[in-house]
Amino acid sequence: MTLSAVPETEMPMPLPGAVDQGTTRVAYGITHKRLDVAANVTAIKGLPCDLAGCGVAVGLGNGGLAVFGGDGFTGPELTAHGAAVTGLAGLENTLYSIAQDNKLYAHDLSSGASSLLFSSSGQWLSSLTTAPKTGYIAFVSGKTAFVLPTSASEAGASDFQFTEHPSSLSGLAFSPDGRRLAVSHYDGITLWPLDGSGKGEILRWKGYHIGVSWSPDGRFVVSATQERELHVWDLVSGKDYRLGGYPAKIHELEWTGPDNGPAKLVCSGADVITAWPFGDVGPGRLPPVEIGYVYSGRVTSVASHPNRRLVAGGYTTGTVLIGGLQKGEAAYARIADDQEISALDWVKGGQVLAAGTRSGTLDLITVGELKVQ
Repeated sequence: MTLSAVPETEMPMPLPGAVDQGTTRVAYGITHKRLDVAANVTAIKGLPCDLAGCGVAVGLGNGGLAVFGGDGFTGPELTAHGAAVTGLAGLENTLYSIAQDNKLYAHDLSSGASSLLFSSSGQWLSSLTTAPKTGYIAFVSGKTAFVLPTSASEAGASDFQFTEHPSSLSGLAFSPDGRRLAVSHYDGITLWPLDGSGKGEILRWKGYHIGVSWSPDGRFVVSATQERELHVWDLVSGKDYRLGGYPAKIHELEWTGPDNGPAKLVCSGADVITAWPFGDVGPGRLPPVEIGYVYSGRVTSVASHPNRRLVAGGYTTGTVLIGGLQKGEAAYARIADDQEISALDWVKGGQVLAAGTRSGTLDLITVGELKVQ
């Protein structure tokens, strides 16, 4: 692993009410500002630069929601949930939140107004995701996947409920065009069309699938399995593949952005950040790029940089590494302190990495011109 220095840049300021623990220099030119947010961080969502000063929304284990701006607290106070937040997502100027209180809120970040969109007396809501091209949002409760139109959807867009599944659902992913929904469950993945036909296509593989992701080109659907593997379906050729070797379950899947060269799938679950090449060669033809390494640590969260060939990984040890997608070189962005990283996201157009912990701290980490490959 290669350690690299980066220029120091200005850090965001804390939300009023949070305890600012000060700015710490991790390495030359790499600093982080640590905030005590009083509850475990369960979700992080970077916000567009025309809202909250390129800030970040944070969901907490006590149901709280906070917005931290890039140049101070510029976002409004948001309606809190009555139980742990389980997901955050954004479309246009609206932040959506779900929690274990079985509620879905829409928060207008311009006005601060919060609206209750959905409430249920059943199992709690999870796996919140959005489709930017169609304006849909989706989430699960038990065996049911819900799809709702928003103000970003076309006029007359319908809502959907998909219930024909063999088990409780564990993950959702929209196709890149936003017109199909992949749902993970026991013994495979179901692909539901959002055209009212109600006919789902089942991608079968024995075992429990704990998460799902759709490649940016729409060709591949990937699931993480209970058996600590990835299973890949090629929707063009009809072939499927197994990618294994993980010591722990894979809970996070994220694709590199369009500005970062041929697509790679970045995963948690190992002592290194893994990035599997897809692109023109397809899955499994080449080994994954292994980025960084932490002794006695396991990657719990990953975040692909929005416009540079970088990825970040948070560990069970509290370590955060930022590394390159070519050679796997990495730099320390947060030093181990036994506070497990629970969520990561890039903020301020990729200048700042937000890292939350299960112990109730939020680090805002500068990146600058990081020289890793």
